[in-house]
Amino acid sequence: MEKYSEAFELLEKMVAIPSTEGNEHDMGELVYNYVTALGMKAHKQTVEGDRFNVIATAQIGNGAGKTVVLNSHMDVVPAADGWDTDPWKLTVIGDRAFGRGSTDAKGCMTGLLIGAKRVMENPDGLNGKIVFTAETATEWAKSGKKVVLVRLETSPEDIEGMHYAQGVLTVRG
Repeated sequence: MEKYSEAFELLEKMVAIPSTEGNEHDMGELVYNYVTALGMKAHKQTVEGDRFNVIATAQIGNGAGKTVVLNSHMDVVPAADGWDTDPWKLTVIGDRAFGRGSTDAKGCMTGLLIGAKRVMENPDGLNGKIVFTAETATEWAKSGKKVVLVRLETSPEDIEGMHYAQGVLTVRG
């Protein structure tokens, strides 16, 4: 898994942050610092108190092409009883990663951020914009916005998201 070490290092940092609803500040800081280090123009959109969404943009090439929006949320539900590993420590066993959020928002967000980084590092022949948003999912629902849950496959951690979602789109079920 060495070729994935950069992604696992980022995911490990994310899993270590107990970003349950209302406690996303530290996760927001990590994401904000990551996207600004990439050279993206970023800002913090206040939700309430010290909670904020991260919105970042990058122009690729001349920017005249299409815009790709990469979206994820930063919160996770609290860790339930029954974990065989520490839920706030990324643990890799075989080809599986365990840790709170590793297969939900934090795993998805890691993939989106690493993907954006790769495009920015190798933009040959590409023109357009990348917009990255790491939004607190429940805030969308509370403000009346419609949400579609998109996952590779659903898991028990997605139950809250399914509750708020207008629809669920999966690859494997």
